[in-house]
Amino acid sequence: MAPKLRRSAAWRRLLRSANHHLRSTHGEIMRLSRTTKIVIVAIVAMILPLAIAGATPAEPRTGREATSPALEAAQQRARQLNAPVRYISDGTTHYAGLVEQAGNTCLDLAEGTGPAILHFRCHGLDNQVWVLQGARDYWEIKPLKDTSKCADVERSTGPNVISFTCRQTDNQLWEWWTDERNVSWFSPASNRLTCLDAEGDHGTRALAWRCHNGGNQHWQLI
Repeated sequence: MAPKLRRSAAWRRLLRSANHHLRSTHGEIMRLSRTTKIVIVAIVAMILPLAIAGATPAEPRTGREATSPALEAAQQRARQLNAPVRYISDGTTHYAGLVEQAGNTCLDLAEGTGPAILHFRCHGLDNQVWVLQGARDYWEIKPLKDTSKCADVERSTGPNVISFTCRQTDNQLWEWWTDERNVSWFSPASNRLTCLDAEGDHGTRALAWRCHNGGNQHWQLI
């Protein structure tokens, strides 16, 4: 029984010492201002959980750090695919992508070589960049990939629009109008009742089609 008694006595001495210090500390705390007490309590509330867990505050992660390498690679590919063409103009020659307003697809030189001209998902590559150049009071629409070619209403009557060697014939010369919204539409000199048209009903061809003021005949230069 002796060991138990000695342990109890030691425990009682420890309690008395602790109570003494608590009373002393309590007296000092009571003499502090109310604002100081609030600050102390707030600091203790923040520090105590970390001390108990043995943790340290985590450094905030930026959005870049929080993404995985695979996600970053996918995002980079997406930026490349959706990179807008930068519209450039010196007043007489314009370099731009042409986006039709019904489906937001881009005028596209098929396979980068033609002769087919399509409307296709915008990706910002060179086969979707066009050079608009003044000619005989009209405009030629040339693919940047080969500026010796022009957008041509096939056989002058269409409806297909293709890429063909520039000859400044009426089926390669386009009237170009722009409204206050910077929306453009184009009509070939060979038939001013038709307009450059992104084929509807899930088609992909660029056409010269009867003008009807629809979104698929309205083009935005980007």
